[in-house]
Formats: sequence, structure tokens, C-alpha cells
Amino acid sequence: MRVNWFLPFNNLSTVFCSRFSQFLSPNPYIIQRSPGILGVLRCLQLIPFLERKGIRCTINCLNKSSDIAIFVRYHNKDALNILERQRNLGARTIFDINVNYFDDSGLFPGGYGTTQEQVTDAKNMAIAADAITCASDFIKDRASQFNSNSFYIPDSVNLHHFRYNKTEEDFRSPGLSAIWSGQPTKADELVGLTKLLTQHHVPLTIISENQPPRLKHCNFSPWSYFSFPRTILHGNISVSPRRTDNSYDLGHSHFKIGVFMAQGVPVLASPLPSYTELLTDTGGGRICRSDADWKTSIEEIMDDRDLLWKWSQAAYSGMRKFSTEKISNVYVKLFKTLVSNNM
Repeated sequence: MRVNWFLPFNNLSTVFCSRFSQFLSPNPYIIQRSPGILGVLRCLQLIPFLERKGIRCTINCLNKSSDIAIFVRYHNKDALNILERQRNLGARTIFDINVNYFDDSGLFPGGYGTTQEQVTDAKNMAIAADAITCASDFIKDRASQFNSNSFYIPDSVNLHHFRYNKTEEDFRSPGLSAIWSGQPTKADELVGLTKLLTQHHVPLTIISENQPPRLKHCNFSPWSYFSFPRTILHGNISVSPRRTDNSYDLGHSHFKIGVFMAQGVPVLASPLPSYTELLTDTGGGRICRSDADWKTSIEEIMDDRDLLWKWSQAAYSGMRKFSTEKISNVYVKLFKTLVSNNM
């Protein structure tokens, strides 16, 4: 079977229009620059696993025929034209999306969010595609209003890359250390929490492309795909505060907390639907619904290291089901169903 992935980056077409085993086994080097391109990571870390299952993959090959054409967070007039061209070449088409672009949230400080133009483009792609694959159940529910063949396929974690694990000794050392990773533009969500952490003498490490200006007092570690797994181990609790008052944030996948949990770093997080689902399912941390919850949780784990170690083990164990190896099987099953015209 042949799968052609389309990503919204023109410079990929000449470099990666070929087989991928030689380039991406097992660490996709193209994603080393920024932690904000999770849509690309969602695709690229799958490719080596798919190729081992006999799925031949190419990227951005405009005139190459394939069985499946997947558009990864790629939705504009150009993408729609390419989708129609791929269909004419005989491909079944999938619109893969890891952000809720079906609602106009407006742009937040820092420039992220959705616009009406993006919403229109996403809806056009959703209607035109044979199927939609969504990184969260929240997005799937919105996508289903435009295409009945909408599927929730969770973000995966490549356990060959994120291969480390916290030990019990890590949680017995004096003091508590918190850690966070994300784009600098979204780090403002941490400002209120840092005050609470400072009051309890809990240092915070920021992993990002650049140090956020409002968090100069925090420890900083530059983000790199290659160093990220080891850097994760610098914290013994991951914190992920997030706005829950808009459809953009509510649609986010669990990947941001999942990579920490996959290496045994438990999580305190805001009640996004995907975060709540993951932490309820695994027991690898706690959802904090209010400032009081954050305060109570931090004080509890400072006093009870057995709880922290229990969460760590649950997080590590629970994330095994989201390995890229297992999630790739879900994609293969969908590909075969599409090609056999059973939808």
C-alpha cells in the first residue's frame, strides 16, 4: 500500500519525496527545531513504523499516485486543490487534524488561536475528504458535523525515542521540582502558577525554543527533539495549566502531558477533555480545576512522596497503550478499510 502525506511546508517536497526508513529510523530529525509542530510530529514519527508494516510512504509528492493521501493540519485553497488532484489520481483522502479549527476562537495574546478564514478552510477540507482523523475526541465530535467518517486516533509517543523512566530514588530526594514544555507564546499560562510554586520553594524548569520573557526567573532548557527525553527527567512533576474557556484549547490532544507520563513523570494539569481522559484512565497524576486544587495538590505531594511514586508508575504503565507501534496499527486498519471501499 502507498500513502502520500501532505504537510504545509513547501521545502519538504524536494527533500522527502522518497522512502523514509533510511531517514527516520527511529528519530525524525526534521522535527528538532520547535516543540510547536505537533501536527508534523504526529505524522513523521508514524512513518518508520508504517514502513515496517509494508506501507510505502512519501511526502508532498504532488503528481505521484497513491492509495491514500493524508493532509496533516493542511487546510487552505492549495490543500483543497491538491486533495482533488489526488482523488483524480485514484487516492482515498484523509484530513488529519490535531487542533480544533472548526470554531473561530479568535487570536489570543501571542498570536495563537483560530480565525474565520481558517475555520472556513478546515470545513471545506472536512467535507471534501473521504475521512477525518482527529487527535482528540473533542475535535472528532466537531468534525463529525461535517463528515460522518470522523475518527479519534490519539497522539502517540515513540517509546523507542522516549525510552527513559524515572526511578523511585528520583522521588525520595529533598525538595520538589516542576517542569513544563511548550511554545514561548503559551508560557504566559504559567505566570500565576509560578507564584504558587515560588511560595512553596518549588523550582520550575521551562523547556522551550526560547525563554519566555515573563519567566526569566525560571530555569530554562532549550528544546530539541533529541535532548527532550533526557531533559524531561529533570523534573519530578510536570505542570500543565491551560485555558479552558475556549474551543481552541479544549480541542488539544494529550501529547503535551503524555510524553512526560511515558517516562514516569506524573502530571498536574488543567481539565482539558483529553487531559482529563488520560489522567482518569491511567491514574498518572491529577486534574486541578481551581487555584485551590493546584495548591492542595502541590502541598500533598510535597508531604507524600509515596503518592508521587505511585503516580509515576501508573503514568509509565498507562502510556504503553499509546505507543507509536500500537497507534500505527490503528492507521493501517483505517487505510485498509478506506481502500477496500467499505466506507
